[in-house]
Amino acid sequence: MSGRLVELFRRAFSRLGYDIRSRSLAERERAFLAALPEWKRALPSLVPSGPFAALLVIFSRDRALQLHALLQSWFAQVDGSARIMVLWTASKEHEESYRQLQEIWGDRVAWLREDNFRQDLLGLLAGACESHLLFLTDDALVLRPFALSQALLPDPLRRVFALTHGPELDYCFIARRHQRVPELCAAGAGLLEWEWGQGEEETDWAFPLSVDGKVFLLAEMRLFLEHLPFRNPNTLERAMQVLQPLFVSRKGVCLQACRVVNVPCNTVQRDYAHPDTGLFTLDVLRAHWEKGERIFWEDFQELPPVEAESRPYRFVAR
Repeated sequence: MSGRLVELFRRAFSRLGYDIRSRSLAERERAFLAALPEWKRALPSLVPSGPFAALLVIFSRDRALQLHALLQSWFAQVDGSARIMVLWTASKEHEESYRQLQEIWGDRVAWLREDNFRQDLLGLLAGACESHLLFLTDDALVLRPFALSQALLPDPLRRVFALTHGPELDYCFIARRHQRVPELCAAGAGLLEWEWGQGEEETDWAFPLSVDGKVFLLAEMRLFLEHLPFRNPNTLERAMQVLQPLFVSRKGVCLQACRVVNVPCNTVQRDYAHPDTGLFTLDVLRAHWEKGERIFWEDFQELPPVEAESRPYRFVAR
């Protein structure tokens, strides 16, 4: 593998704050190289012909209250249907919250209790017939209305749609600094377009592979993930970075304003030191749920991402 590709991998991993070890990186490089010939052979059959449909996979752990807010904001503001699968796990004290959550949402959402994260996710994708795939984590919220059809691009092998992006995305929460918004060009039907490869390094505008609302070609992502090692959502996102050399050459596409934001008020993973605001612990939020309350997600409507990311929740009766 060329030194240029290795450098792209290292930059991608650095963007996520990961500790890079040569053995770990080499393992992912080998997985990428193993998948590449299969991807090239499959390219002609990967091109979607329509009608387009989306599979939304939401990852959740011990955050029933936040997940409820995400689902409420999604169903209230998204025009168009996606098949929604929640891949979840919970510690003992959160079990009852998830049981109640499943009763509330009924058959509008499908639920899969995590046993082996990698096998569970690959099983979901293996049985999927949708054209497009997107991931969300349970601390996300939908900020403003949009038509899902706008996100289901006919050419996902050339362009990656990002629900989290828009002209106002001038602050990178993970890097804790302002970021340069690249030149955005009109792409028709209210869409804007930019070059991932020309985004400022280590910012959101140069980061096409994530589990926070990027829209992928399902068949392509399924092919690659079958080769990559991961054990939870964070290591999944880490493993996906070996695909950077392919995806940074594609264009990014977004709407005229950000549609989705993650509200990082707490952390449930222990693999990496990701920043959060620390505004609410899991126990505090569980107590609000047990009192029959919900997050007043409506407070976040129309906010710019930088404000939404640090805004405290308000709680109202469910």
